[in-house]
Amino acid sequence: MKIGEILLENTNKITDAWFKDGFKTYKIPAKEKYQIADQDGTVNTLEGPVAYKKGFYIMTGPKGEQYPIPPEKFRELKDDHGNGVASPKKIIKVAKLADHDGVVNTSWGAALEYTRGNDYIVKHGPNDYGVIKADIFAKTYKQNSQTATKAENLDEITRRDLLKGAGAAAVAGALGGKVDIAKAALDINTLKSGDQYWYVIVKDNDTGQGGKYVFSIDTFKDREDATNTISEFFKERGHENIRVSAVVKVRR
Repeated sequence: MKIGEILLENTNKITDAWFKDGFKTYKIPAKEKYQIADQDGTVNTLEGPVAYKKGFYIMTGPKGEQYPIPPEKFRELKDDHGNGVASPKKIIKVAKLADHDGVVNTSWGAALEYTRGNDYIVKHGPNDYGVIKADIFAKTYKQNSQTATKAENLDEITRRDLLKGAGAAAVAGALGGKVDIAKAALDINTLKSGDQYWYVIVKDNDTGQGGKYVFSIDTFKDREDATNTISEFFKERGHENIRVSAVVKVRR
């Protein structure tokens, strides 16, 4: 696969059979705040706007994100501590990182969008699925050795995300924004003689997998920023023991 080559998206749909190579997990019993809706409405979740009915529970997650669930689902999935606080019951589920873009139709009627490599699909039961952002999943679901063995292949991340940016450098700059490195990789063939760029080597110490990446000189403030940002990116995708080496500025 050459740098900058774009993969065609897989159009598979989520079914129970899709989870055959998923992994078992459960939600960490952290306390969550909730409100009970006193009228019908809509809440803006991380996956888009979702309608709810009067009596639905509006949950607030670890990053302030909100999502609605019906009363029967709340009683099934949560332990209610009173005073607007609940925690997840320990229910073993099956999860898998999305390998294509699509939409999940939930059991309560909401349609949740997901994208390849950025969202986990959780199977709550037969034909009952949910969508969770990768960074939220890492904080709210149990991560174990079995989960780690199902981490996305580094080569797949290389070809699909880090090398499809082809010149679209994402720059934090003076705004102090977080660099989206999945869109920041460069096609080295577009660089001219004398141009400087970041050359990065990444290796997973658990699996031995590795990859090499090229970024605009403006993408990171310094070597430490590059190391931390790229490490976080791979950890969100299941590579906990990642090592970023050879982060150097190179002149073409």
